[in-house]
Amino acid sequence: DKRLLIKLHPQIHSATVPDGATNVTECDIGMLTLICESVITDYSSVCMDFALLSKPCIFYAFDLDEYEHERSFYFDYESGVPGPVVKDSDALLEAIKNPRKNEEKLRQFREFHFDYIDCSNAERIYNAVTSASF
Repeated sequence: DKRLLIKLHPQIHSATVPDGATNVTECDIGMLTLICESVITDYSSVCMDFALLSKPCIFYAFDLDEYEHERSFYFDYESGVPGPVVKDSDALLEAIKNPRKNEEKLRQFREFHFDYIDCSNAERIYNAVTSASF
């Protein structure tokens, strides 16, 4: 059973969620990251959480030219994000039909951004703190 879940940006206090979609704005993003198969976002860092879990990310950046004019990125957005950048609804629907099309881009993103993907971060922190001399 597939569903479209919509989580509004924290600064958006009133918006209409389309019929057939479920408004999950009040839900914890960490929980949503675990239960969702993929994410459609624009410029949100939520893609980091999905990429860490090797879940497909689709970037719906219909206003990319305007956004880049107003703000800047730390990297080239279109080549640096872990999934396809789509700018219109037709391209968005195509990306949704084949969310795993950009597996290589996702893999490269993970390798570049995450030194460890092994569930041992707490152990590394503990060892670093307990072996530190003050």
